[in-house]
Amino acid sequence: MSDEAAVDHSEIKSALGSIGLSAMLILGATFLSQGLGFITRITMARYLPVDGYGNVVLGISIMNLLGIVALSGLPAALSRYIPRKETDDERRRIVVSAFHIVVVVSLFLAVGTFLLAEPVSRVVFDNPDLVWVFRIFALVLPFYALFKLSVGGFRGYEKTKPQVVTDKVLLPGLQLLGIVAFVTLGYDTAGIAFAYAVAFGFVGVVSVAIVYRLGTVSPPDILTGGSIEKYRELLTFSIPLAASGAINTIAKHSDLVILGIFRDSGPVGVYELAFRMSFFVVAFFSPAVGYLFQPLVSKFDADNEIEKMDQLFTVTTRWIVVATFPVFALMFLFPEQTLTFFFGGDYSQGALALSILVLGFMISRLPGLTSGFLTATGKTKTLMYISVGTAVVNIVLNIALIPAFGILGAAIATASARLFNNITQSIVIVREFGMHPFKRDYVLPSVVMGSILIGVYVAPLPLEEFEFYEGFIFAAALGILFLLILLLTRSIYAVEVQLIDTLVKKSGIPISVSTRLQQFVR
Repeated sequence: MSDEAAVDHSEIKSALGSIGLSAMLILGATFLSQGLGFITRITMARYLPVDGYGNVVLGISIMNLLGIVALSGLPAALSRYIPRKETDDERRRIVVSAFHIVVVVSLFLAVGTFLLAEPVSRVVFDNPDLVWVFRIFALVLPFYALFKLSVGGFRGYEKTKPQVVTDKVLLPGLQLLGIVAFVTLGYDTAGIAFAYAVAFGFVGVVSVAIVYRLGTVSPPDILTGGSIEKYRELLTFSIPLAASGAINTIAKHSDLVILGIFRDSGPVGVYELAFRMSFFVVAFFSPAVGYLFQPLVSKFDADNEIEKMDQLFTVTTRWIVVATFPVFALMFLFPEQTLTFFFGGDYSQGALALSILVLGFMISRLPGLTSGFLTATGKTKTLMYISVGTAVVNIVLNIALIPAFGILGAAIATASARLFNNITQSIVIVREFGMHPFKRDYVLPSVVMGSILIGVYVAPLPLEEFEFYEGFIFAAALGILFLLILLLTRSIYAVEVQLIDTLVKKSGIPISVSTRLQQFVR
């Protein structure tokens, strides 16, 4: 009997359908968000000198690192606990308690950062230009934290549109408008930092209002809705998770801070843009699938439906790898053209770092949404231990490699830490649940496509002579080839084709996908 036959098709189709519809909405919004974000970064990179852009990046990095402490893993706690609570009153108490914790901690951190901005800028970074940049991001930290916590609330209530509106449209839109306005008015680095940061203030207020409306929270609930019991329940789950959730932020920002300490702000700016491009491999499609993946796995786990968890894990992993592959191929094969096209020739020196980063990130995507899986199944302490180890690996490698190799050392350290993190999480999932996505329908087409990519990379092709648009077309062709390999190796489940059929029909296109693809289905 096949793996697919062992489970109830209707429930898997429903789960995949929920993820598919959510993914389509979030993916469309992600294109808009990333487009606005790219224009914002391009504007800053082209308007500011490289070291000025690096100063803004360091301010953003400090805010994100402090945000780890302020949030303490509570967004993931909300996304897990809200669906599990049976009454509206219990859900309200969970929401209010989480907001109480974040408000207190973020205000404490904001005041401390504002007061210490000058000695830290002058002593640690030897850069007095950072003083007001750090103070600006300190002032906006509580709003940033409340916004991120609200996104966890949206996920807990299984609402996609609020997250799309606030995170994918409103925030990058306001940041772009602010940057363009301040550039037009001739402001310097601190002014640009203010324009970028202040958008979090507005979006934070809007996001909190939406969550409180979803939870039907009244003004008296805000003052009395929390409880010691709920604080304890949330923190018991979230504090271990804070360490595991910190890996993305540490991987993204600790190397920037260490670069700023050992080098000047110029390499920080170059590396940040290389990292930002490479992170598309992680962020292009994974969040769209993962937005509902975690609560669905949590439901299956609560009902002890292991087979459904297994198939959902396998199918979503394959979706992510196939959808991400063209993005990876573009930046791996044509890194210099990519950086130059978007940000100008001054940033092309980050090309090799970009290739290293995208390779490490792509390999780390192969095991699937391991962190989301372990979070959904309550393995937060395990995640904490793994993430502490990952953070240690990342920081030690950064300190060891950056003084000698600069941005290349930072890229090697970050890619290595990411691989360590995901591989270790995969081993835990196999040992604890006996699950992994590496089944024939995933491994065979991936190995074939990987071999083709390696052949292209080592072949004597003049890839460096390609223009960016030519590289883009070439990478897109490789993505189409991957889809053809999936069909030719019969690596698609019938339930996936049925899901595509349903989505196509809902879009008003009178085509029966299942009939046309039947011969390629397992």
